[in-house]
Amino acid sequence: MGTPLADLIFDYGGGMLVGKLLKAVFTGGPSNTILTPMDLDVPLDFDSVAARRSALGTGAMIVVSEGTGIVKRVTEYVNFFADASCGQCPPCKTGTYYISRLLSKIDTGQGSQADLDSLYSLCEMLPGTGRCHLLDGAVKVVESSLYHFKEEYEEAIMPTIRFGMGNFGGTD
Repeated sequence: MGTPLADLIFDYGGGMLVGKLLKAVFTGGPSNTILTPMDLDVPLDFDSVAARRSALGTGAMIVVSEGTGIVKRVTEYVNFFADASCGQCPPCKTGTYYISRLLSKIDTGQGSQADLDSLYSLCEMLPGTGRCHLLDGAVKVVESSLYHFKEEYEEAIMPTIRFGMGNFGGTD
């Protein structure tokens, strides 16, 4: 407890792959919050990490390098939660399913602003409604990724603008 995040990653964890920069750290495994390179100085204790809108969770750390899409990574994690739901409580079974579907649409460039808005709404409605913490973990990672990497979500829902699909050879 109290070891700075930078020491954990670069001294004890061996650092990043050659030529890769740190993009994000999932601080409690795939069902928790995210820290960014701006947080490398944070001491890994409950209060200091909480002050950065994060939590230690299980203590597992997943370090992600630049070039990895956060939307894709979060989609993979939430797909796991949707598959892992035991189905005993409807909020978890249907909530993780719908979050998973929305993320998949957004990640593949088929999402819309309405899908992103629905994702935000589900993150507000679902916490605390499941019998166990699986649903809360799924929501927590989505919520944290939206907070830190909102621009990646917005870029993913705008493929027609990015690729100029609205103008088929006409003049501007």
